[in-house]
Amino acid sequence: QALLSYGFRDTYEEAEGNYEYTYHKFQVNNFCDRAELMKENNRVFRRIDHIFALGDIEALSATRNDHCQKGIYPSDHYPISCSINLPSSIEDK
Repeated sequence: QALLSYGFRDTYEEAEGNYEYTYHKFQVNNFCDRAELMKENNRVFRRIDHIFALGDIEALSATRNDHCQKGIYPSDHYPISCSINLPSSIEDK
């Protein structure tokens, strides 16, 4: 909330991101039903990773990478990314 009060914007909100949570505590494979996962673990499975933008930077999309190797995740947080549009004054420099 502090960053938002200084004018930063959550790119997920701005770009209407497509993921509900970014933290899974290595328990994501224990649940087959996504609705069950969200209901049973609403304190664990949350969107706690953010990318913020400031000024004229426009968020175009926000995504989460769900990839795992043989059921193993490299972290208990999913990587997130954001495509942005830079204002022409930044692009020209």
